Amino acid sequence: MPADDAAEQMLAANVGVTLILISQPEPDFALSERVREAALAGVLRTTTESPAGRADAALTLRALVDDDPGALTPGERALLGELLDRLAR
Repeated sequence: MPADDAAEQMLAANVGVTLILISQPEPDFALSERVREAALAGVLRTTTESPAGRADAALTLRALVDDDPGALTPGERALLGELLDRLAR
């Protein structure tokens, strides 16, 4: 999952929990932990997992190219990054 998408999902979960908790007369504060764990499970995967599909493979390649661009020019990196971001969705 692209980092921007993960950040948006985490923000949405946080805002939703906050609104629910402040709107209830007797809030269930354990809800925050349950939602946090569910949101994290949805956006993270362990390093022992192998890429399961096109999106995972694109994210893996994007991370590798970002860490070591090799002989790619800035323009080539930008183009490859755009294509990999699109494939990761």
